[in-house]
Amino acid sequence: MPFATDGPDPKIRPFDELDPIEMEELLRWATEEAKLRTISDGAMNAINNGAVKAAGHYEDKDGNSVTPSVER
Repeated sequence: MPFATDGPDPKIRPFDELDPIEMEELLRWATEEAKLRTISDGAMNAINNGAVKAAGHYEDKDGNSVTPSVER
């Protein structure tokens, strides 16, 4: 893995040290091997579900539940 340090316990090198080819390899590895897309989808679902749940606890001045938003 050209984007990681050498040794028995490799670590991802800082992004600003990677050349374009190493960055591409890192992104490919993250998508294919580390299942980054699955983790990202799960995080977005959790954020959206939290926004819906939180919005149900707040009302506007007319007594209606506020619209869910991840910006709160």
